Amino acid sequence: ADPDLIPAIEANARVLLGPRYYGPPNFSIHNHGLMSNLQLVYAADVIGRPAWKQTALQRMASEGPQSFSDIGISWEQSSMYQEGNAILWGYAADVFSQAPGYEDESATMTALVDQALASYSWMTEPDGGIVQIGDSDEQPGRPAPASWTERVLRDDQAGWLIGRWSWSDPATNYYTVRYGPGRRAHGHHDRAGGVTWSTQGVRVLVGPGRFAYDSTSPYHAYQISPQSHNVAIPDGRTVSGSAYASITSSKVQGPAHAWNLGDTVYGIAHTRNVNINRDLNQMIVSDDFPAASLWRQSWHLDPDWQLTSGGADSTRLTFAHPSGRTLTITTTGRVSSVTLGQTRPPAGWHFPKFGLREWAPEIVIRSYGRANTTTFVLA
Repeated sequence: ADPDLIPAIEANARVLLGPRYYGPPNFSIHNHGLMSNLQLVYAADVIGRPAWKQTALQRMASEGPQSFSDIGISWEQSSMYQEGNAILWGYAADVFSQAPGYEDESATMTALVDQALASYSWMTEPDGGIVQIGDSDEQPGRPAPASWTERVLRDDQAGWLIGRWSWSDPATNYYTVRYGPGRRAHGHHDRAGGVTWSTQGVRVLVGPGRFAYDSTSPYHAYQISPQSHNVAIPDGRTVSGSAYASITSSKVQGPAHAWNLGDTVYGIAHTRNVNINRDLNQMIVSDDFPAASLWRQSWHLDPDWQLTSGGADSTRLTFAHPSGRTLTITTTGRVSSVTLGQTRPPAGWHFPKFGLREWAPEIVIRSYGRANTTTFVLA
């Protein structure tokens, strides 16, 4: 409340109350807008500007329910930002609880946060860390109670599919599939059925994480690109921002989950089948682009895996893990390359934390004009 600071505080508030506000009507709802409103509330209380607080409260009351899907997944398309948004809206719930006349909004926000945190538990792998989807670091997750019985979370609005067979067994199979709307906020180009997979206590197929937010960095371009994800890419085509990827059918059984997806993310029809078998510790992924003569599957293993046999032009690869586990990959296509730590252009990288990079096997499998099936088996 030093009077010398008030002009600067008022100048900043004018920005947050004007057309540069990072939220509706000029921008999409975003965590930066929420942070702006929280700061307006705190500043209003400190120097006595009730109109600022009222505007911020009304904005948060309107935007809170629009910030997540119906089952509580953030539109920011990132496992790490799922937690961040839940925490920030928790602060908003606290603000509403102390604002007379906003009892209903306080209850709504509290329920919203509980739902968002439950979804974050689904994004927590059996090893206790989060699955790295979108801009995300390796960080602790939020394990759910062992008493939970649901085995599949499916959100057709946000485009997240998560499956697991146990909430208490660290060796259980765990997988994710991305689909749904186009990339936004902290998302990556993984919506054409991008997968991750863990089993027997080890991570097998992983997302890249995040290295930078500098759009001029080749590693930023790599981290958000289809190439850095476990997807299929038709030759000579680029991603369509408006195309939607959908689950077309499914079969969920005790020992196995099977999902069929369809999209036109690259401007032509694409189908992907994902089958996960609990008892065989196996994932099978089949892709087909009927209108393409050449496409490539891109696969990314956790950095701990090391190639022990196979290579370019083969149909079988084996990898060893420090745990003693062995991964066998077979394909009806042909292996084009297995890359580690290439810099120009980037390939074969994993980003455990912001600004950090480590070598990780990147496998490219090519297919000519027919459906291609690749099978991953852990032993």
